[in-house]
Amino acid sequence: MQKMSPDSYAALALPDQFLEDQMQIVEARWIVEQTADCPRILDLGYGSGSVCKALKAAGRDVLVVDGAKA
Repeated sequence: MQKMSPDSYAALALPDQFLEDQMQIVEARWIVEQTADCPRILDLGYGSGSVCKALKAAGRDVLVVDGAKA
């Protein structure tokens, strides 16, 4: 997966994609908790955006660097 671009990975439409989505939700909650003292976050945005959304909802200033094709 690491050798594939995020766009190519998403295009696979894997039947268990819901597992990845659920794990990102859990991960996002954990990251919000772990960064409670960090007002500014750099997100290397190779995902669905759920982590960035959670951080923004928690009041963080998030800078996203995304490698996906625009």
